[in-house]
Amino acid sequence: METIYPYFYTKSEVIKELERLHDQNVMVPADKPLFNTINIPVNQGYTRGGTQLQNFQSVGLSNFAFNSQVTLTHDSYIYITAIAQNSAGLQDVSYSDKILVDLTPPRIEEVLDGDLLGEDLDAWKENTVYVNWKVTDDESGLEYCEWAIGYQPKGIEVQSFEKIKIDDRKAYKDFDPSLLQGKTVYSTIQCQNKAGLLFSLSSNGVTIFDQPPSMASAVIQTRPLSVTEYPAMDYYQSIDNSLRIVWSGVVDKIGVQQYKISVNSNKYNLDGEGLSFSDAQDVLFASVRNVDLGQGQTNVTLQAINKLLERSIPLHYNLTVVTDKPMKDASKQLSLTWHDGNKEFVVSWDGIFTSSHPLRFEVSAGTALGGGNIIQWQETRATSITFGLPESVTGTSRLKVYMIVRAITAGGDYSDILGTITLPA
Repeated sequence: METIYPYFYTKSEVIKELERLHDQNVMVPADKPLFNTINIPVNQGYTRGGTQLQNFQSVGLSNFAFNSQVTLTHDSYIYITAIAQNSAGLQDVSYSDKILVDLTPPRIEEVLDGDLLGEDLDAWKENTVYVNWKVTDDESGLEYCEWAIGYQPKGIEVQSFEKIKIDDRKAYKDFDPSLLQGKTVYSTIQCQNKAGLLFSLSSNGVTIFDQPPSMASAVIQTRPLSVTEYPAMDYYQSIDNSLRIVWSGVVDKIGVQQYKISVNSNKYNLDGEGLSFSDAQDVLFASVRNVDLGQGQTNVTLQAINKLLERSIPLHYNLTVVTDKPMKDASKQLSLTWHDGNKEFVVSWDGIFTSSHPLRFEVSAGTALGGGNIIQWQETRATSITFGLPESVTGTSRLKVYMIVRAITAGGDYSDILGTITLPA
């Protein structure tokens, strides 16, 4: 009788395949009839010839047997015994080698994006996919492993599963840039052990991009710092010892690793200070304190550096530090006029205030000094204003009205001029 060929067993199925017996047509003595039937009883057990799992059962003339009603123990060994008997009653016995029961798939401990063993990168520039892995199967051993690449875990959009050399523990493959550039790809390793069990695991993905951060939608500005309660205008400030810089809109597919900020004025120079932030922040801030910027123009430059050290084009912002108050011509007074027919005041301060930078004005008027019960904090860029009396003010005969016009510089500092007018009886 020839060899029994067993498989590694999985779950509760026992598969046994026997070679056709060479003595299927057994020759008997000449004075006996010729028989052509053979009966083959098969058993299973934990020892050679044992029947702990299955007693001998006849399988007729078949050269294989299948039993799905047994319960196997993982990482144990079993034996199969087959007895062949022909019609003449002659028998032969064959024993299998010990057979390992493996009920678990291969163990893939890690799948990493990187060319070196144990290396896991988030990004690179090359149009190449690198992968390294660690996989074991301590019971039946590995039959084969395959590698696929996609745009999502377990995906195959870039490459369907291809066989790889298990012992190399790493692989790489070049692709057309159109498949990789600007995309995040995931490697999946799938392995089957000699018991026929499969397991797969994907990497956490790698972004492939060879461009610097984009500043096309980026915006940078400074907070309008002022020495008074009035905010500075855009591109101005009156505080000359600090800056608050804010920016947003920098785009990079693999993430910005660092920002470089430069500040230059006629008294201060900061050359490429490096700053790092969390990727979760959309709006970013930086402060420069305890410096002497001096008066005049200050230039701020921002540059982004991504995780592959690609530098963006610089983004510039210019502001002007104005610490002076508006100049006031002491020889001039407010022009205050009351039009009785229209019940209106016309106030003009043209030529009283001057500055080399834009001015804005705030006007208040009241029936008491410093009051605002007629108008209060009315803002204008003009040098005159017209307004009437509110309904709450009754009786205009000999009414004395106090007015204040405040000129505010672009930096936020200011100067005032006062005036009064007494209405006719």
